[in-house]
Amino acid sequence: MTITYMTNGMILKVYQKKENEHIADILYGEVTHDETCRFEPGFRVITSPISDSNNSKTVFHTKSRNCYELENPAGNLIVSLQEWKLMRDQLFSPAELLAIRLIAEDERTSTPPVTE
Repeated sequence: MTITYMTNGMILKVYQKKENEHIADILYGEVTHDETCRFEPGFRVITSPISDSNNSKTVFHTKSRNCYELENPAGNLIVSLQEWKLMRDQLFSPAELLAIRLIAEDERTSTPPVTE
């Protein structure tokens, strides 16, 4: 089996906010080497849903039958379905998503109420 090797791994736990329903676990990482020749080193990958992983959270198989291996165990980040779509479409990193959350929170708390 060919493997995509990555660093900065994060398991994105995707939830539908309104129903608080768990949708899927998705792997994020940055490619260091790719035996499949699909990705260049440094490319950010957001996988299809994870189907299984080893106990140390360093080797993952996805529902699309791809295998990914991380340098270090993956962390976890809970994201909404909307946040996951934003990450997927823009290839944002987890750190960039957290920065966007902070900016959005600052804007919500610093915007004065509209009065008439």
